[in-house]
Amino acid sequence: GTKRDLYAAIAVISMLRVTSKASTNLERVVEYHMVLTDFKRRAKEIIIFDESGPVTSQEEAVFHWERAMHCALADHGLSLEDMQLRCDVKVPSGWWIGRHLITPKVLFHEVLPIWYQLQERRGRIFWGSAISLLYHRSPAELLDVWGQLRQAYLDFVQLRCGASASDIEATQLDKQFISRQPVRDKAEQTWNSLQMAKDEVRQRAHRRHLHRLRNHAMRLARHEQERQRKRTKKADRLARKRELSAMASEEAWQRVGMLQAERKRMKLERNAMARSEWEMRGRDVGGTTLTEKRAEDL
Repeated sequence: GTKRDLYAAIAVISMLRVTSKASTNLERVVEYHMVLTDFKRRAKEIIIFDESGPVTSQEEAVFHWERAMHCALADHGLSLEDMQLRCDVKVPSGWWIGRHLITPKVLFHEVLPIWYQLQERRGRIFWGSAISLLYHRSPAELLDVWGQLRQAYLDFVQLRCGASASDIEATQLDKQFISRQPVRDKAEQTWNSLQMAKDEVRQRAHRRHLHRLRNHAMRLARHEQERQRKRTKKADRLARKRELSAMASEEAWQRVGMLQAERKRMKLERNAMARSEWEMRGRDVGGTTLTEKRAEDL
């Protein structure tokens, strides 16, 4: 007979890859795709992790995602048995082994715990080159993350496939980790060179900033000296003005006093002259002066 194409629906959300059973019926697979799209939409509305880490426990996360899947299936009149979902976790691990770390395929309810554990240990995913990753985490932190990822992955492989498969996978991961070491070393060297260049730029900028601050302080000091000189000059001018005003006032009072004394002296002289003239006129007519009159009365 003729060979017929097989189709399957696939959805990926937060490192979790869900695959439906393969079928030659394209309409049925399209329906599977609608179910997975509906599940993906519902799952995105559930906040399990943020930039700082998990915000819900593993049990709560498994419960919410299982409910989202059952709701999506119920809306389309399907069940997990109908779609025969097979799931795995695809962990970005290029920094350590140069590829994704992919778990064995298991049923939907079996993959959620290991998905949560790997997501928690992997932490926030930063896309970009190997060098860009070092801007967010240090080499020591990345090495610690790999140790946790490796252990969780191998524990899951041992649980699903046995101890021998876990040992083989551990050997393979260690070989890939060692072969990837030159890439990490080169990235770290490049990153260190960039950091040294940035530090030098920052130091030059800091020196320029200090130079500007010193110049600004010197300008402020010069301006303050100039203001102080002007204040002193103004104070001296005001003091001289007050001194001159006081001297002028004193001279004016002296002139007034001298004028009053002169007027008093002239008045006394006029009075004395008038008295003398009056007395002289009295004697000329044979009379007696007032002085003589008073003397006779005594």
